[in-house]
Amino acid sequence: MEEATYRITQIEVQKKNDERVSIFLDGQFAFGLNREVLIRHPLHEGDAVTESQIDDVLLVDERVWAKDKALRFLAQRAHSISEIRKKLSDRDVSERTIDRVVEDLVRVNLLNDREFAEIYTRSRLIARPMGRRMLQQELQQKGLSPELIESTLDAAYEKQSEFDLATALAEKRIDRYGKRPLIQAKKKMLDFLSRRGFAWDTVYDVINSLAWPSENNETDE
Repeated sequence: MEEATYRITQIEVQKKNDERVSIFLDGQFAFGLNREVLIRHPLHEGDAVTESQIDDVLLVDERVWAKDKALRFLAQRAHSISEIRKKLSDRDVSERTIDRVVEDLVRVNLLNDREFAEIYTRSRLIARPMGRRMLQQELQQKGLSPELIESTLDAAYEKQSEFDLATALAEKRIDRYGKRPLIQAKKKMLDFLSRRGFAWDTVYDVINSLAWPSENNETDE
């Protein structure tokens, strides 16, 4: 069956976005294109185009748009591959275009899950020290593989143990909690460190290693 053919009757720069042009087929607006796409895949007024040709050029246009959008996301902060895929999918980009864009960005190392995991882990432990359990959950939410998460966390907590991180946090809070009766103070510290994702054994060891200001005050009013 022969494909339908259309005549390009007008090409004009869009008023609200001069980086795009409007293509009119047989006197009616048909679709918009990035001007870069028009240069790479020249279309001219008077040309006859088939539906297949139109689909091809629209696919290229989607790729250009999607890659530009992905680069904007990456300019704001580092992203995992899964995050970029989701953001593009949420904007109705087709799966084959997402695959192509991700492939291109991985090839030039603008997307790299291993580097992302290391940078994210390092920055989180500096900005908001936490236990392995909480950080593991955050990395899972970024769509990283279990194997990558485990190796990243192993390396991170080898440099600074959970005990050392939890102790540093506790020492900053001990004056605040230490004004309470000892039992209440330890309970407050336990709740705080647990919320930060530290394992119970670590929390227990830290609490018992601290020099509590109220160590000799066992009175609970």
